[in-house]
Amino acid sequence: NDGFSWTTGLNGTWYIGTNLVSLSNEDFNYGGFRLISNLGSPGQNNTPLVRVEEGQPLGLLWGLTYNGITEDGNWDFADLNGDGEINDSDESVIGNGLPDFQLGWNNSFTFGDFDLNFFFRGVFGHELINTFRAFYEAPNQITSYNLMAGSEDIKNLVDAPRFSSFHVENASFVKLDNATFGYNVPLGGNASFSRVRFYVSGQNLLTFTGYQGVDPEVRFVDSNDGNPLAPGIDLRNTYFRTRTVTVGVNLGLK
Repeated sequence: NDGFSWTTGLNGTWYIGTNLVSLSNEDFNYGGFRLISNLGSPGQNNTPLVRVEEGQPLGLLWGLTYNGITEDGNWDFADLNGDGEINDSDESVIGNGLPDFQLGWNNSFTFGDFDLNFFFRGVFGHELINTFRAFYEAPNQITSYNLMAGSEDIKNLVDAPRFSSFHVENASFVKLDNATFGYNVPLGGNASFSRVRFYVSGQNLLTFTGYQGVDPEVRFVDSNDGNPLAPGIDLRNTYFRTRTVTVGVNLGLK
């Protein structure tokens, strides 16, 4: 009404559940499961991160369950088998790297000679292994790297932190992927142009998430080797996404 309009569209994608049918064949018998991917060097090459198992969904993040810091400054992990020792036998599923669903919400407004368009996108239900924290929040171990600010919360001075559920975070997010605001200049019949529009446009404008790493986007593969059986690993080669703002003018010739 009176030159105002709003067009909106909502779309959703629900991810179908996965089930790994078989790992073994005539040449290889893995006993029904494999532990794959690892934190890597320095010093973490024997730290597997993902378990693939017959009859189970893909994306199982694997490790110790973190309970907190003891009074004497040691890390406390769940002793799942009750043998009084913390070792590989106490590892279990501590997350899943694949999302449950995602949503997209597009909006277009016009009011007189002004227009506004923006698009929100959200992905929900996935976890990420924050490898930055696993490497750089170990204050008594790091001698040649900068410490992350979160290391101030690591109070232990006895043991080196071990990979666990402490480093697995909920990475659900909502992003304002893009927005454009424009103004169409009213033109008279003697104008040299049929259209003059000024606009400002932005990409990657806002991110709402509880994830503490660089980017909460889903990692569908292990980027070290492209392995699609190992989603959910935010490796240290992740760099910050660029936010861009563009100012321009559209001219229409008669």
